[in-house]
Amino acid sequence: YKNFHDMEQPMKRGGQLQSFQAVFGPIGDDGFPKPLWDNTGKTDPSVFEHWKPYDIVAKIEREWPKNASLLKGRIRVYMGTQDTFLLEGAVVRLKALMDKLDPTATVELVEGKDHGSLMTQELVTKIRKGMATASGSPRTESAKDPANDGARQPVKTK
Repeated sequence: YKNFHDMEQPMKRGGQLQSFQAVFGPIGDDGFPKPLWDNTGKTDPSVFEHWKPYDIVAKIEREWPKNASLLKGRIRVYMGTQDTFLLEGAVVRLKALMDKLDPTATVELVEGKDHGSLMTQELVTKIRKGMATASGSPRTESAKDPANDGARQPVKTK
């Protein structure tokens, strides 16, 4: 995260990592979100503790006995292996947990894709089909309608 950290420092606020700090961390004495790490990369344990309740892997693991019936077969996560915001490590952890808890979950890392290149038409279609199958409703896919200047229109498929 050093490159992101260094890039965001001149902005003081508004960057991606700083948005994580604002959402998950406590407010510091200066009125800004308290950073998870300092300029040397040293982590602040008190801030780390504040972030823990938002760790989705820990939350799913901790609450699986209570929520398994609601979540089983409904978790679908797609992530590029080259994620722009370096989030793929968390998804690797999620995949390992879901492989153990619910083999029907989809946690897929797409080789070479980043935050901006992940959503290909092929993946959009795959996601829609998976959602339709899970809901039991007829699948719909988006298709270009040449009569409407190429605007996307829902089209029923079998």
